[in-house]
Amino acid sequence: MVAERRWRHVSPLLVGGGVIVLAMAVVAMLGSFATPHDPTAMDIAARLQPPGAAHLFGTDQYGRDILSRVMGGAGIALSVGVVAVGIGLGGGMIIGAVAGFYGGLLGEALMRLMDALFAFPAILLAIAVVGALGPGHLNAMLAIGVVNVPVFARLTRASVLAVQQEGYVEAARAVGGTDLHVLRRHIVPNGLAPLLMQASVSFATAILAEASLSYLGLGTQPPMPSWGKMLEEARLFMDRGPWLAIFPGLAIALTVLGFNFLGDGLRDYLDPRH
Repeated sequence: MVAERRWRHVSPLLVGGGVIVLAMAVVAMLGSFATPHDPTAMDIAARLQPPGAAHLFGTDQYGRDILSRVMGGAGIALSVGVVAVGIGLGGGMIIGAVAGFYGGLLGEALMRLMDALFAFPAILLAIAVVGALGPGHLNAMLAIGVVNVPVFARLTRASVLAVQQEGYVEAARAVGGTDLHVLRRHIVPNGLAPLLMQASVSFATAILAEASLSYLGLGTQPPMPSWGKMLEEARLFMDRGPWLAIFPGLAIALTVLGFNFLGDGLRDYLDPRH
C-alpha cells in the first residue's frame, strides 16, 4: 500500500527526465561501438554536406559525420558527469558528515575551507584546476569534481545536523554504537534524499562545465568528439553549415534538460509530505 501511494505521486517530470536520461545513456553506449561512421575519420570530398541520407546530421569542415560525433560526445559527456559527481559527492559527504557530526573547531575549519572554495565562480575554479594540471577530459573530470565538493559538503552537513537530533540516533548511541556505526547506519542513509536531488542537478552542471572547458580548449582534446569542442569549431562555419552547431547544441540542451527534470521529479517524489 505504501508503495502504491508513493507511485501515485510520481511526477511527470521524473518520468520524462528518466526517459531522456535513459535515452542519452543508450546513445552514449551505442556511440562507443555502433556509430554510422568513424567519428574521427576525415573525408575532405564530403566536407560541409547538409543533412541527408548519407549523413543524417550532415558533415563538418573536415568531412566528419556529425551524427557519429554527437553520439561519441555523449559518452564523454556522461562519463565526465559520472566521475565528476562521484568525486564531488564522495568528498563532500565525508567532509560534510565529519563537520556536522563532530562540530567544534574541526567542523568550523572544514566548512570555512569549503566556503573559501565555494566563493570562487565554479567555471573559474575549474579553469584554474585544469590550467594547473593541463588540458584533457580526465583533468576536466577532476576539476569539475573539485568544484562540486563544497556543494555536497554544505548539503551533507545540514542533513547531518538535522538527522542527528532524531530519537533513533540517540538510541543507537545509548546502546553503545560507535561514531562510525551511527554515521554509516543511521545518519547518512536518512540524509540521502537531498543529496540524490543535488546529484542530478550537479550532473547537468557537470555536462555544461565540460562543454565550456572543451569550448575553451581546456577539456576534451581533438580528435576525440566533444559537444563543446564541436560548438567551438562551428563558429567559423555558421553561415555555410548551421547544422554544425545545431545538433551538438541540441544534444547539450536535451541532456541538461533531462537531468534537471529528473532532479525536480526526485524532489517531488521524496518530499516527506507525500
